[in-house]
Amino acid sequence: MGVKQGRLTWPFHSTPSDAKRFFEPLFGVAVFRDCFDRLKPAIDTFQLQTHEHQGSLAVEQQKIADRAASAQQLAEAQQAVAELEKYRSAAIEGRESARKEKERHEIREKTLSTANSAHEKATVTLTGASARRADAGTQVKEAEVAAGILRDSEPAHLAFLKSGTGFGQLGATARKEGYPAKATGHRRV
Repeated sequence: MGVKQGRLTWPFHSTPSDAKRFFEPLFGVAVFRDCFDRLKPAIDTFQLQTHEHQGSLAVEQQKIADRAASAQQLAEAQQAVAELEKYRSAAIEGRESARKEKERHEIREKTLSTANSAHEKATVTLTGASARRADAGTQVKEAEVAAGILRDSEPAHLAFLKSGTGFGQLGATARKEGYPAKATGHRRV
């Protein structure tokens, strides 16, 4: 088969529209266009799904990036929980200690109340005893005064008794001898 000189390169040097008319039937471009036109809705759907999946992929990648520090955050959260547990344990121990201290104070309060009651009773008893002592002191003073009076009047009393005995003997002697009793206005019965 022979090709005239200069004709083989002519389609490559021609205008785009002339080259198109030459090469399209040669390469079967119409078949490709027909397939492309028929596959265009599928391609559009695929591109739309690809775009949606890329959006979902971006969201998931962001989640992965956000959770990339999850291991560190988990360790920090576990440490915080451990610290809170220590704080809670200390608070429970403090509460128990405070309860025991409260019980000790309640026992002390009861003891103090009992002691105060005993003190009040002792004060009342002391007040009564002081009043009785004051009365006894007054009676002792009165007794001392009476004893002083008795001491002072004892010689006179003894003299009186002695004289009464002497008068009694004298009267008895006078009666024996027959002297009449002196009229005193009293009658003997």
